[in-house]
Amino acid sequence: MVDIMLMSRGVSQIADVIETTSPTFGRSYLRISDAIWIISRGVVADDIVSGELVELPVDVDVLTGPVGITNRADTAPTLSIQFISRALRAVAIELGFASATPPT
Repeated sequence: MVDIMLMSRGVSQIADVIETTSPTFGRSYLRISDAIWIISRGVVADDIVSGELVELPVDVDVLTGPVGITNRADTAPTLSIQFISRALRAVAIELGFASATPPT
């Protein structure tokens, strides 16, 4: 998805690419380089608020998509899974990331 986003903006090849989702490595590497890190906003939200990192003004809508919980089709969710699912949905609704109307 990142490659598609970059190509759609005319960037076809980047030299010296490092791929990581490690928050510790990503932050450390950014401190010693002029690198750009493409990572979920939530991973670096506190760093952006503190001013340690700066979010670049790039439209990355192509990188967003649905996030959900996957359950086995042949097994009913346990009570614990049902509880966690309801709690996550309530938080998503409260934060405006989900509709109060359940999906069909």
